[in-house]
Amino acid sequence: MSAPDNHSDDRPTWAEVNWWLAAERARKTAVRLEQELAVAETRAETAERALAGMRPDGEQAPPQLTDEEARRAALRMIGIDPDPYHPHRATDHVASNDSTGYDWAPEPRSWWRRFLIWLGLADD
Repeated sequence: MSAPDNHSDDRPTWAEVNWWLAAERARKTAVRLEQELAVAETRAETAERALAGMRPDGEQAPPQLTDEEARRAALRMIGIDPDPYHPHRATDHVASNDSTGYDWAPEPRSWWRRFLIWLGLADD
């Protein structure tokens, strides 16, 4: 009597399974990158229109905007805060008034910077 043949059925081999999984990951990555590219292209077109003085609805913006105001408006239109370090927009503290009436607001720090400070690897 001979030993049974393990590959006599139509089941895929491990190499075929691994190849299929890698192909599926590559397909999903390609789809995600195409979506990210479409979003980036839309944001670029919106920013170009804003820099050209156009509103999102296609109407011409008022001509009295300075270059700096147009740049800030363009950044706001694509979802970027044009002045992230403005003291009244700081995110990692609670602004408070002390007895002098001075509004202190340190620059917001990234979570990575706060973590390094906590570990003692960076200065405050």
